[in-house]
Amino acid sequence: MQSERGVNVSLEILNMDSCNHYPYDRFSFVIRVSCMIPIVLFGLITNSINIAVFRHRSMRSSVVNWYLIALSVSDLIVLLGAFCMLSLPAISEESGILKLMNLACLTQRWTYAIALIGQTWSVGMTLMVSTHRFLGVCYPFVAQRWCTSEKVKVVLCSTIGFAFLFNMPRWAEIETAPCWSNVFNTTAVHVITSKIRQNPTYYIAYMMISYTTVMFGLPFILLSIVSVCIVRSLRHSCTL
Repeated sequence: MQSERGVNVSLEILNMDSCNHYPYDRFSFVIRVSCMIPIVLFGLITNSINIAVFRHRSMRSSVVNWYLIALSVSDLIVLLGAFCMLSLPAISEESGILKLMNLACLTQRWTYAIALIGQTWSVGMTLMVSTHRFLGVCYPFVAQRWCTSEKVKVVLCSTIGFAFLFNMPRWAEIETAPCWSNVFNTTAVHVITSKIRQNPTYYIAYMMISYTTVMFGLPFILLSIVSVCIVRSLRHSCTL
């Protein structure tokens, strides 16, 4: 029985992928840790200050500050996601501690989708703030009718809901799987791409076309139009 168990364990090890505990060169480590962590810390501090300021009683009366609070929260999610996805894996590999490496992999697994939800939410909030300013400058009477606290709450909830729904497939894009560590001579955990992520149709339709359109194409066009309209309106008001 013991020999059979030993054979089964050996077969399981042979079927496992080998862990890659040192995937980062020195340049990548410097970018991910030395350069990124100060940026993340600065962003966390400044966005936390923004939230504290805009939540003050005297600031909450302006609905545009609600957008700015939501934008700061979404930016915090993006910053924390960037640390967990980029900096933490590099730190764990450099530490040489297996438990920390496994923790980094598990954190990546669940942070990936959350970070992208925050990114989509941040882009949506940027569009909403710009649209709010556009209505306030170009159509002030329309803004008084539509930019009420109730409608702003609906817009905020809708933007968050869209960010969740659009990024639902992200939860299934990466997985954690056991691997054999030749360095530690034991099993460990590593992150792998799922079958759906490797599907060419999914990659082209969702990750290339849909993601590029929603996150770059449409926001760029809308922000350009809104900015041009605001500039024209301000120039026109200055000539009066």
